Amino acid sequence: MAQDAFVIAFERIDSFRNEGPFGAWINRIAARLYVKRWRADAKTELFADPSDYADSPAAHHQGDSIDLDRALQSLSKIEQVCVSLCHGVGMTHAEIANELEMPIGTVKSHIKRGLDKLRMLLTANVARPEQA
Repeated sequence: MAQDAFVIAFERIDSFRNEGPFGAWINRIAARLYVKRWRADAKTELFADPSDYADSPAAHHQGDSIDLDRALQSLSKIEQVCVSLCHGVGMTHAEIANELEMPIGTVKSHIKRGLDKLRMLLTANVARPEQA
């Protein structure tokens, strides 16, 4: 997917307006490509029951370190995508809503719910060493 993003960037280099960092421009191309592929592959999982993806908080500990990848996997697919696009890529809620073709309120709900779950998992990991 990264290679495809660079090919698209090369083909569309004339659309880069130098209004921000070049890396951010390529990140947005990659994010849009990811969303496009995700939408094609996982459309049926979009409204799946989030409990299908949940693990216990204890499953996310590896010693005293935080396993963010595993914590993200405990989110539903749509929560993963929304949180990643917002905090990983830096897209606004409106941009995510536009890309996912969802109401902005729904996107905000997915992001908040996902962040709440991550906060719970990460807080449980921080509290764990103190209890020992």
